[in-house]
Amino acid sequence: MVRNMELNKKIFSDLKIYYEDRKKIVDEKIKEWIADMPFLKELIYDALRNGKRFRGVLTLMISDALDGDFDKASEFAACIEFTHAATLIHDDVLDQHIFRRGKYSLWKVFDIHKAIITGDFIFTYAGVRISKISEKALGIMSRSIYRTTLGILLESLPFNYPGPKREVYTEVIKLKTGELFAGATELGALATGNDAYRGNAYRFGLLLGEAYQIADDIFDLRTLTNDGGTIDLKPAKLAIMHFSDLSDEEAKELWKINDAEKIVTIAKEIDLESNLFSLLNEKLIEIERDLNFFPESKFKAYISFVPRFMVEAMMRYG
Repeated sequence: MVRNMELNKKIFSDLKIYYEDRKKIVDEKIKEWIADMPFLKELIYDALRNGKRFRGVLTLMISDALDGDFDKASEFAACIEFTHAATLIHDDVLDQHIFRRGKYSLWKVFDIHKAIITGDFIFTYAGVRISKISEKALGIMSRSIYRTTLGILLESLPFNYPGPKREVYTEVIKLKTGELFAGATELGALATGNDAYRGNAYRFGLLLGEAYQIADDIFDLRTLTNDGGTIDLKPAKLAIMHFSDLSDEEAKELWKINDAEKIVTIAKEIDLESNLFSLLNEKLIEIERDLNFFPESKFKAYISFVPRFMVEAMMRYG
């Protein structure tokens, strides 16, 4: 046990160094892309400033683990970060989030209309850039955008879902967050030129994104319980619907509640946080089972460590 703890500390230390190194590479590639824009450079740089670059680093990590083309993987990493930034801009507009990364959201700095068109521009610019490198990469990016935006819409319009309403929560976390992570990891596999890797890399990213979103929802639920603030209530409502046996009418009544204290009371009654933890652990176990396709290397050790590190960081710091 002591030896395993020491090994984990060594992996964690090495992973932090690797992450910071690859994050710098992603940041430099983003600046390179922005420098090639005809104008609006400061606006777009501001929209992409201060990101954690988890998705871009994941693209590079998967490529490194599978001996991919570093130059291609770097371009793909920039692409997924541009895509992520655009989804955040649109998500902030939809949910009326006032702050993003400690600063006013883009729609608060300008206005909603300018923010929407800025997000559209970032999406399309990324598409143009990546189409010059790989049509397959463009296909992966387009699918990620389509499914991510579908998830964002479904989160706001859950009663348009044709299946049981208790399924909406898991469908939303898969689409809204899982698909963009899946795009990041599949792009890393694409950089190898070996399509046989893509399916497994996609599944790893999808599960990782789902786990990350559940951890995010646990963090928000705790924040909601402690001080409420301006936390979006939709994820908590969808999670309650998932873990409760509600009729359609009862679910619609729940959806109308905009009182944070009432949502917290219901969440406590069904022990929502424990239920979310159980679902999170299921995802982490699935991830561990699916790692065998990576060849043995230090990068596989990083990839094995990343899921629990990311969800623990999310639940601790948000």
